[in-house]
Amino acid sequence: MATDDNYLWIANAHTGLFRYDGKNFLDYTKSFNLENKTLTNLLMVDSTLLVGTAKNGLFKFDLNRLPDKMAKSKKVANYFPTDYIYYLAAKNESLFLGTRGNGLIHYKDRPRRYTTANGLINNLIYSILLDKENSVWLTTNNGISKIISFKFTGYLNGKSVLSACEYKGAIWLGTFENGLIRLEGDRITTYNQKNGLLSNNQIWAMSVFNKELWIGTWRGLNSYDGKKFKQYGTKNGIFKVTVLCITPAGKTLLIGTVNKVYRFDPHRLKKKISNYTSEDGLTSTYFQTICQDGNKIWVGSPSGAFCLDPKEGEKFKKFSKKDGLSSNCINMIFKDSKGRLWFATPNGLNQYEPENENKFSVYTTENGLSDNHIVSITQSSKNLWLWTSNGLNKFDGEKVIKIFTQKSGLIGNESSSPNSLFIDSNNHIWI
Repeated sequence: MATDDNYLWIANAHTGLFRYDGKNFLDYTKSFNLENKTLTNLLMVDSTLLVGTAKNGLFKFDLNRLPDKMAKSKKVANYFPTDYIYYLAAKNESLFLGTRGNGLIHYKDRPRRYTTANGLINNLIYSILLDKENSVWLTTNNGISKIISFKFTGYLNGKSVLSACEYKGAIWLGTFENGLIRLEGDRITTYNQKNGLLSNNQIWAMSVFNKELWIGTWRGLNSYDGKKFKQYGTKNGIFKVTVLCITPAGKTLLIGTVNKVYRFDPHRLKKKISNYTSEDGLTSTYFQTICQDGNKIWVGSPSGAFCLDPKEGEKFKKFSKKDGLSSNCINMIFKDSKGRLWFATPNGLNQYEPENENKFSVYTTENGLSDNHIVSITQSSKNLWLWTSNGLNKFDGEKVIKIFTQKSGLIGNESSSPNSLFIDSNNHIWI
């Protein structure tokens, strides 16, 4: 049952929806297009009546149009028309729907679904309690879950996402085998080889440069100007090799691949593309991270970090465990807002200390990290964010402030791509 200022509304599971004015019952089942639907619950939010159903999702009605004009029903968006709605609750312009077997739906501007993959104890939600601290309590078929805050929202569940970037107001996601995905609000658009991509698989890197989106795949380099994709293959000097990272450097792009590092100027395609190899001191392969530090270029690989300092010559200098790194394998090199260089490795987080004879300080689980395998690094405000093999760490440069795992709402804890952590212009963290 639900009430408005004048009437009592009653939902009967099998006979339909009725309004009672204290004397008479009026049947609204047909006028609201609820025939042959099993009604489960009602909720009144301002002048809107919400009707939950079994296997037909949620319906909403604007009661300001009654009684003169009885509008037909209108499903809320198109996200859960097949859900069994077990319970309804609302607070602070948010709507919460407990479902039978499909977890909790939080609806504000757009729907967000939370299930056992986000840490719920069970996906069958019997009832919902919203307390004064804005925590959400859920009674389920297997105990009680409490959601403290809605910090994480899941997208593309079941797809492996390797890279993320913001371009022209949308979030772009590079996947392992599902092409390039554009996410703008609730609209998802997929691009593949039919649209001009070199490959639908292994989109490892993305970056915005010269008002274009640059995309690194296992078959080479693409650019996108908002209208069409361009391919950079053999004719341009970027051969058909896996592009692992893309870093803007002045008027050029630094591109790390499985065997070389290229300096690429898209405006000078007729000129031979310069590259760095073992002859330049890069005695390794698989260059998956590049960081520019002033005039210096840092490159990370599975066998060490390499630095090219024009003041010291034309060759890269190698840094490894003997120089204080906790591992020779460098997943990512990141320069923070204070100018400090950080190195993500499988054996801890390293900070470069040029003033201390070019040594490295090391942070591990002994310093509070959730795991020693650091995959990726980014920064929001004054804090660093570290993506590890066991969740996300908020790090202030000296200590871990907070750790987020699946219990916090993450879809998963693990990642293998250094480009899997990204912060957009709205300060949202994408993982």
